[in-house]
Amino acid sequence: KAGGIPAIIDDEKTSFLVEPGDTDGYVQRLTQLQDPELRTKLGKAARAEAERWGWEAATSVLRNVQYEKALINFHSRAFGGFGRPGSRSVWRLLAQRIRSLISRIPGFGRRGEKEKAATA
Repeated sequence: KAGGIPAIIDDEKTSFLVEPGDTDGYVQRLTQLQDPELRTKLGKAARAEAERWGWEAATSVLRNVQYEKALINFHSRAFGGFGRPGSRSVWRLLAQRIRSLISRIPGFGRRGEKEKAATA
């Protein structure tokens, strides 16, 4: 049950999933696979599932679903949250960063006003 494997395998219908490091669970599943009827049943179900995912179906899901998720993930990392629902736009984020930089320059921004008021 690691990585993307649980999204592909339907536990106990097309194959078995075992938690990483669960040796007893792994041995139990291997013992179950000694039953020829169970192996045949799992094999037929796995074959039917594999045939359902031809090239067109697989690339359609990849193109429409996974690509969009990858773009949102990229934008959320690259632009500080851009791409997530309810997040700020890139331009607002850029304006915020520019204001932050300008406020550090003596005589500009809010710090400059506070310094002027303190010396007056």
